[in-house]
Amino acid sequence: MYLIAQYSFTALWCLYAALVSIILYLHFIERRIAFLRALQREETKLGGELEEALNKLISLFPRLRKIFSNSG
Repeated sequence: MYLIAQYSFTALWCLYAALVSIILYLHFIERRIAFLRALQREETKLGGELEEALNKLISLFPRLRKIFSNSG
């Protein structure tokens, strides 16, 4: 009787460990997706701010337009 109970105890711990592992894996995947989305939003926002600053500089210094049009 003791052997059956000991094996079932071990099997339950393995089951619990597997379930916790899956939950942790899904949690970290969800956090990574949220991080990448936030990074994408910041990159888009920063890209827009940089473009506005560049356009402002080009309007203030017309000669820069020639430099940037040749480099792109």
